[in-house]
Amino acid sequence: MATNTPETHYVRSAEGVHLAYQLSGTGPLEMVFVPALYPIDILSEDPGFARLRRRLGTFSRTVWFDARGVGASEGDFQDAQRPEIFEADQAAVRDAVGFKRPVLFAEGWPGLKAVRFAVAHPERVSALVLLGSYAYYVQSDDYPWGVPAEMMEQAATDAGADWGTDGYVALLAPSRVSDERFKAWFARAARLSSGPEQVVGMMLAGMSEDVRPLLPSISVPTLVLHRDGDRLIALGAGRYLAERIPGAKFVVLPGDDHLFFVGDTDALADEIEGFLTGARTSKRPGVLGCRRNRSSARLPSRSTESPGLPPPRLPGRGPRDRSR
Repeated sequence: MATNTPETHYVRSAEGVHLAYQLSGTGPLEMVFVPALYPIDILSEDPGFARLRRRLGTFSRTVWFDARGVGASEGDFQDAQRPEIFEADQAAVRDAVGFKRPVLFAEGWPGLKAVRFAVAHPERVSALVLLGSYAYYVQSDDYPWGVPAEMMEQAATDAGADWGTDGYVALLAPSRVSDERFKAWFARAARLSSGPEQVVGMMLAGMSEDVRPLLPSISVPTLVLHRDGDRLIALGAGRYLAERIPGAKFVVLPGDDHLFFVGDTDALADEIEGFLTGARTSKRPGVLGCRRNRSSARLPSRSTESPGLPPPRLPGRGPRDRSR
């Protein structure tokens, strides 16, 4: 188990729901990780997450919190998918630690929440960092990434059926597929985060939500990161985001893992630090590609791909197919 785990605290939302959160790091910047389905207490057990948390903490103070109905937080998980509830809960956590205008850091489907919040409240966001995210994940004639519309319900049902097992490690964290300790931890973390029905609902909502019309309205500095072999979210979906967000910087990182705390987390931290501060603690190269429309954010102190691979039972891109 990782050591130096931040203490878990509770704050009440505007409706009185208790939300669990942790604050890590001693750096000058403020950052909020937009919650997904990983309970914060369980995340701290993974050495990869602990390493990334320490690295982010050298240049930021980061808040990690459990969304309603996930991990140690009370409430209904479905309520947390409503924009107004997400905004209120995030505000409660931010107020609890004294954050005014933090960076929003999101991986995968929570990136859609971050986009909505940044468009609605640019005065409350200093920058966006989106990893392995997308604007929409249902295929159409002019949008080839994601899941075919007729397969959405089956994809979500299959995800629920496999929830709480290690069956998704090959999809989300292929570099750890031979690590029995990690697979057992992953399955336990899933079971302690939420139940199968919640996952089905989350997948349907996450695939069908469409923030494409909002992208041109994003006015805060934005970094879009994507691993070139991500098996869940196709690289093209990340490029689409970057091309339509004014001034966004797009960086392709090496690796096949979707989970933010698996794989080369140092390369990930390098790019985030460089974008937000204009400098890097580590000088090593690590990116495969980069497109700049804007210089790094320098915040004040306090490439066409094949469609993404749906869940394992569905057809899609092979593990090493990175066709452009």
